[in-house]
Order: sequence, then structure tokens, then C-alpha cells
Amino acid sequence: MLRDAEHRLGLFGAISKDIRDPRRPDRIRYRIDELIRERVFAMAVGCSAQDDVDRLAHDPAFRAAVWNRTGDAVADERLASQPTQSRLISILTGQSVNLQAVRKGLAQSVQRHVVASGGRRVKHATVDIDSFPIEVHGKQHGASYNGYYKKSIYHPLVASLSVGGDYDSHRDGNRLGNGFIHATLRQGQVHTANGMKRFVDKTDDHAHTIAQHIDYRLDAGYTIPAVMDELTSKNRRFVGRLKTNAKLDAMAAEHIARPPGRPPEGGYESTVELGPYQIDSWTHAQRLILVVVDQPDPKTGQLNLMPRWFFLVTNWPKGSRSADELLAHYRKRGTFEDRLGEFNESIGVHLSSQGFKQNEATMLLALLAFNLNTICRNELEDAVGGSMGHASVRRFCAESRWPNGQAFTAIGSANRSVCRAVVVASDWSPGNLASGTAETESRVWVRATTETFAPERSASSVTAPIDTKHDDGEGAATRLRTNFTPK
Repeated sequence: MLRDAEHRLGLFGAISKDIRDPRRPDRIRYRIDELIRERVFAMAVGCSAQDDVDRLAHDPAFRAAVWNRTGDAVADERLASQPTQSRLISILTGQSVNLQAVRKGLAQSVQRHVVASGGRRVKHATVDIDSFPIEVHGKQHGASYNGYYKKSIYHPLVASLSVGGDYDSHRDGNRLGNGFIHATLRQGQVHTANGMKRFVDKTDDHAHTIAQHIDYRLDAGYTIPAVMDELTSKNRRFVGRLKTNAKLDAMAAEHIARPPGRPPEGGYESTVELGPYQIDSWTHAQRLILVVVDQPDPKTGQLNLMPRWFFLVTNWPKGSRSADELLAHYRKRGTFEDRLGEFNESIGVHLSSQGFKQNEATMLLALLAFNLNTICRNELEDAVGGSMGHASVRRFCAESRWPNGQAFTAIGSANRSVCRAVVVASDWSPGNLASGTAETESRVWVRATTETFAPERSASSVTAPIDTKHDDGEGAATRLRTNFTPK
């Protein structure tokens, strides 16, 4: 699945074209796109440490997924080792243009999926921006103790795009692309809004390759004068939480009193327009909205002593979006915050290099892996229905199981001339492969082609008829049961 998605989008080929490879052409064994594909696919199935590639390099399905050349060499060729992957990081960080090519690849992955899903650039999209911690254990350059998180971390800043502000947006029945479009690694002790203005400028450039009109959703740490004034000057719409203070609390006091009578079962929630608001450091006045939330305690069912309230600040005019509409729009930002947690859970990136740039390159590759998983997740949910978390998608790829529990390894367009994997996994464990265990049984999902498997991977029996439900236009899907003998 990962290989099929990446191949259809042409993602790693596009990224590698912008990378300057300093190696001598006559001494290159693994191309840049193959090295990136190997590392990103490994991260996508939960093998985020660089040492993991030494074990996966022998997995036959993983080799078929990564290999991008014609012929049968993939049956005998192992993939790149950990030292070679370490040299890839050195290449990516050796020149600034190389690291920028990988960073640009984030937006390319979303843009190509959006175009593939809908055939054109979308009209409107929303960008969410936030920071999150990546814990480190060591003396990596730039990592330091953060008093808020109470641990040694890097503090990256990331931007994620969703079509229309909804991570479940569809067009003509197809899920539209979404995911990370920009990211930068920062030192561990920096303030959450450090470098925000420059980051927004870069994000805006990337976002406009995907959508005609962009708006932003910001957390309270990012509604600072420089950012809000910059977005307003560029006519970019935004909505974000505003940190409270004594003056704002005084403005809210007259609106938080409870109405007389018995409260409804679900409590109260209301929005109040407070009009234009501006402080001395703001160049532009902004629209201020008070949100009052007075809901019962989930355990006791009783209202709290005082309601909760917070403020939204925005430059959306009232005629375009009401206060209630802006609140609903802002709350969809919660999906983005969930995605940050899913990234740490499903990818679990390890930034263990001593150099700062090397760790940033690793983080960008991990975000690419997450975007690729998101693409597969969207397509899976459209195909089988329901909702799947990134951990479920990762287990689906790593354990090679359909939702009904039938084990398989997916290989698409597999024949004597080309072998492209759809799911990078097999029933072989790395330990079995390393010890050369004989004859391990796997189930393989292939698309019927005009040619058969290579002799080393011939099918012993067909256990299911052609399944046109999963036909993608390149050939009907056929389930084969095969016996593989590792070499």
C-alpha cells in the first residue's frame, strides 16, 4: 500500500530530482530516491531507529517495495545498511538545498494527493500551526531542558493543512488530501512563538500551491502582534485563542452571569461579540469574541461554581462568519492536535544524532512517513468504511492484516519485469530472515497482470476468485497463497 501510494504520486522521484548528490556516479549502488524510500517506509511501519533498516533490508516484501528498477535483481539484492542510511543523512545536510528539498516534499505529498483526489487545486484550505516536544536522551546539539515540559527536548514547529478546515473533506466521494506541509526543528528552550513570523511566510507559500485561499487557526501562544498584523496585512483570515488578562476578564464579567431558573441538562454555552479590540502593540484592530462554557461536571452532574470562558480573536468579518461558526471552525483544530499525538505514537521518531541539522533531516523524513500513512489511511477509510487511527494503519501495514484478520502481503503489478509492493510487510520476522529459516508461508495480495511471478515467487494455488471490488483499473485483484524460501 505504501509503495503503491508513493509510486502513483511520484513523490520520492520528485524530491530526489532537487537533491544534489555529491557521490561519484560510477560508485553509486543505491540511488537517492531508493535510500529515502527505504528510510521513510521503515518509519511508516514503526521502525524509526536507523539500526532497524539492517533487519528490514532482508525482508522480501520490503525489498520489493523499496526497489525501483526493472528486472529480477530485487530477488537477490539486499537493501542499504545502516551506515549507508547514515551517509544519506550526511548528503541531505551537506547542502542547504538538499534539506530544503526534503522540507518541500511535505507540501508536495499533500499537494499531489489533493490533485490526484480532485483533479485540481482546491478553492479553500485551513492551516493549523503548533509546536510539540520531541524528547531526547543525550547531548544532542540544540536539545535542552524545557521547564514547561520538564524534560530535555527539541521543540519543532509544524504546520498542517486541511481542505475547508475539515480533515474529513470529500469531493465527488473521494477523501481530499491533508497533512503536514511545513516544519522546522528548533532548540529545546525556545518560546513557543519563536520564529513564528518567518515560519508563517514559508507556510503561506507552500499552502498556496494546494489551495487558492488560505486561512489560519492559531493557539493562544501564536496570537502575537507580529503574526496577526502580518496575516491581516496580507489579507489572510485567521482565528485563534487570545490569552486572558485583567482587562479582558473585566469585559467578560457582565456576560458570565447565569440566567434564572433550572439549568438545562447539558448546561450552557454561548458566544458574545465584544466588538473591535486593539492594544498599543497591535497595528490593526481585531474582532474579539467571548466564549462562555458552563457545563455540568461529568461525575456529579452539577454545574461548577463559576462558568469557564475564553476569548477568540479574528479578522474574519461578521458577514463572512458568525461567532458560532468561528467557534465550530476553531474546534476542528482539535483533530490537528490529535495528529501530533498520533505522530509521536505511530512514528516515534528518534533524534539521536549529535548534529542539529542531521536531527532535523531525520524529523522531516519522519513527517514524510506520517503524511504517507495519512494518504493510505484516507484511502483505506474510503474503501472499507469506518475510521482508522494511524496506529491501526501502521499495524495494518506491519502485521499485514485486512480488517477481517486474514494475513497477507500486498504486492502490486508484480511480474518478471517489475515488482512493486503495495504493503511493505510480510509474515517473515526479521529474526527468521537473519537466521535463514527455510520455507515460510505467506499470503500475497497481487494484481493480475499479463505475466506471472518470477520463478522464485511462483504461486502454488489460487484460493480466491478475482475480486473486482479492489480493482484499481490496472488489473483485477487476485488472492494467491504462496510458499517463499528465503535465500
